[in-house]
Amino acid sequence: MISLNLNFFEFINAVKDRDKHIILSLAESEAKEAEKISELTGTGDDYINAILELIYFLRYSQKPGGIKEKYLNLYRVVCENLVAKKQLSPDVLKMLEPQEKYSRVIGKI
Repeated sequence: MISLNLNFFEFINAVKDRDKHIILSLAESEAKEAEKISELTGTGDDYINAILELIYFLRYSQKPGGIKEKYLNLYRVVCENLVAKKQLSPDVLKMLEPQEKYSRVIGKI
């Protein structure tokens, strides 16, 4: 278990420099372990969802619906590294731009 505190920032910090396949493997293991903790304590749903959304994003290069903006900022750290390693398309970084940038443009139309 990477984050015993069920803290998504801790998880990202631990995996940010790894290769994509390793991040996915660690994320899958982390989600399973977090689910066990959640069953015992009744906490950790947000953490589990954040991990599962990261897995989805890395596998399909699509933003999961309902993802929290604060997590998108954490994705950028991981994705910039993966783009530099040519393990993700640079187009993925465009999806991580703040939503308000687009809402200002839409408001002018």
